[in-house]
Amino acid sequence: MLPLRMLGLLMLMLSLCDADSICPTELTLDVPRVIEKYGASVEVNCTSTEADHKGMYWRIGNNDSRVILGESFISQSVSLSEWNVTAECRILLNETHECSKELEITIYQNPTVAVFPVNRAVEGTLFELQCNITDVAPVQNLVVRWFKDNQTIRTDNFTNTTTTPVSEYSTLAVNISRAEHGAEFRCEAELDFGSHGPQLPVHSDIHIVSVNYAPEFKNTSEDFFVHEGDDVTLNCDAEGRPQPTFHWKHDGKKLSDTNNLNITRVNTKTPDIVSVSALDSGPVMEGTEIQLKFAPEINEGTYSKVVNLDGNVTLDCSAEGNPLPVLHWNYTTAENVRETTRGHQKSLTITGATSTNAGFYICVAMNNVGEVTSTVTLKMKGIIIDYVQ
Repeated sequence: MLPLRMLGLLMLMLSLCDADSICPTELTLDVPRVIEKYGASVEVNCTSTEADHKGMYWRIGNNDSRVILGESFISQSVSLSEWNVTAECRILLNETHECSKELEITIYQNPTVAVFPVNRAVEGTLFELQCNITDVAPVQNLVVRWFKDNQTIRTDNFTNTTTTPVSEYSTLAVNISRAEHGAEFRCEAELDFGSHGPQLPVHSDIHIVSVNYAPEFKNTSEDFFVHEGDDVTLNCDAEGRPQPTFHWKHDGKKLSDTNNLNITRVNTKTPDIVSVSALDSGPVMEGTEIQLKFAPEINEGTYSKVVNLDGNVTLDCSAEGNPLPVLHWNYTTAENVRETTRGHQKSLTITGATSTNAGFYICVAMNNVGEVTSTVTLKMKGIIIDYVQ
């Protein structure tokens, strides 16, 4: 059996217990939960089902209001200027026993929100944006949403249980391409208190992304078919960011720094291949080749040669053109005539010439632009032959 002093102490502890299940009366708050902005004040009413009591009062933090006697209804204005403020409605059932009902209080503060890029937006790299959320409470209710062109692309939640204002941030990483150039990104911070809480999202300013990307030629490698003596203008167009600059080169030598290259009076000495590059300020470059194509021109032209009977003679033929011409000879075949090729030259060698070797030997040079011929007349010394072509 417990000593009387210990039994009395136990009874006192039970009488002071605030648990609603022990209280023989019910205290009701007209607003059981308050969600309000920091610095506001709320009016709360407390009602008791017990008419016979010794008084009702409010406890705000560690301060008690005056006890109201003979009433089953009391009101209290609660100032929310302290982050950890508490409020209880209390009723004195007798000299030793009282019950209480605590007001559930959530104090919030909407943040300021700003978005900024962490690095440059370069095609093919990971582009990062950071959303700074400053002075927000309670952070465990914070939801951050990222938008691209008004479409939600990511949502972040936070687990920090601090009830006073803190600052947080959210980072968005995007595999960026030129398709995103001009896209609009923004972030939104909202304190989510469920369907009964305030809906007060805070939006950042819109960040319009500017994507840098390597130049891309709109006209790829091209062939120009021209005639000797013509003037030609080669055009180059490229898209890139920053705006590309152009350089025309041939065999490593710079020809022009514009997007057009003018060539006057094309001839066999004109560069048949030129290259153009488009560059931006970054380490990116792309080049293309433009070919000037023209018909063949035989270097030796039309000429005659004289050979002694039983002598040896060589007939040469070479040509310029783009594409490089294909050469062949048209002549009456004979056992003592041999064709040889050396580089871009095709030759006929006649050994032990006879009268049957005299006549016309036609060199033909052709490419996909055109075809030209040159005739070599072979004469036998001391023999008169009627040459008819």
